[in-house]
Amino acid sequence: MGKERSMSPESSNELINRLKEDIKRWEGQEIEFMEDFPSNTHELAKEIAAFASSNPGVIYLGVTDNKEIVGVSSIRERGETEGKDWILNRLAGITHGTVKPSIKVTVDFINYEDKVIVKINVPKGFEPIYCVNNVPYIRNLTTSDRPTPDKLKEAHREYFLRQGMFEEVDETNKFLTDVLFQLSDFQILWSDYKNRTVNPDLNQMLYDIGTTSKALLDLSTDLKAKELNLADDLEKLGELLREIELHEFYIGKECVIDFSNKGNKALKLTNNLLQRVLKRYELQREQLNDIKRIILKNINELHYCWRKRDQYLWNGELSTLKDTLRRLAYIFNRYGTLPSQFEDFNVAQELRNLARNLREVSSQKYFIEYNPIKKIEDKMNKILKISDTIKDKIS
Repeated sequence: MGKERSMSPESSNELINRLKEDIKRWEGQEIEFMEDFPSNTHELAKEIAAFASSNPGVIYLGVTDNKEIVGVSSIRERGETEGKDWILNRLAGITHGTVKPSIKVTVDFINYEDKVIVKINVPKGFEPIYCVNNVPYIRNLTTSDRPTPDKLKEAHREYFLRQGMFEEVDETNKFLTDVLFQLSDFQILWSDYKNRTVNPDLNQMLYDIGTTSKALLDLSTDLKAKELNLADDLEKLGELLREIELHEFYIGKECVIDFSNKGNKALKLTNNLLQRVLKRYELQREQLNDIKRIILKNINELHYCWRKRDQYLWNGELSTLKDTLRRLAYIFNRYGTLPSQFEDFNVAQELRNLARNLREVSSQKYFIEYNPIKKIEDKMNKILKISDTIKDKIS
């Protein structure tokens, strides 16, 4: 968990204003309130697991059911410094022990009228489902429930779509594909980082950068990395991304400039590595059918989720739509990164264009409103046209 750190360049006043706004909105698909740090940590663990399984979410500790801000008693009783350390240590035990697989959360402490409210920022996890005591949980509007068999099946289906893997013809190409996909992920991550400076977007972006960092560091230890003379640069990039994930945010221009400089340095290294990998990578004819099938399945998913847009709105599940658009951006960008010498798979530019447009419309700047559907409708129509062009070319 580490020491306390603010996850956004928001001032104390901005955090307080956001808290008040969230209290007005009250509990839903993205927000949970608890009166205090629970004596039974299972209750907090299942809320964290449910958000990690379903969508980014925020848990506030120190607000009663009648919307009164009372603060967290353990901080009040132990003193601010000791109390905050106690909270962070307990959360570390929950997120890296009770919740399986482990999930990294971040914390803001909000000081308001001599009370301290704990804001726990939970990202959408990389794994399909998160459990507490071997019981899976998902977020269902205002509650965290055990998923039905159908919901569990759907979560795993989306996970394998997100992975977007296909059958490789040899071990070298398999390794290079893994590297290409991770480099592609950081490209799309950093493509609109300036639109991701508020939570839950910032928290999710940093979590995704951390996931990419871990994958690159794992790849740097592969025997193929040594054989292809890529190990040192993969390790260097992985460590740099780790540094970006752990960037300390504070109020001030210097902090933002430092964050931007680190990311741009990582992007430059990413692009250089990508060019080296592309020179060694050769797409095989036997792979095309699998790749086309994956792309078409995800295009169909895009159309399906947009057809359901009003249902998402009515059910209070807009965060599900937002996260689906974010996830699909990664998949399309991955396949837009693959080189192709085949005329019947000449859609790289369209796929990358589709990915960047999806990344842009999944920004919180649209979804902060009650009904973002109208704001993104024209952009989504453009996106669907691009996807139809791709579909026509590869069908």
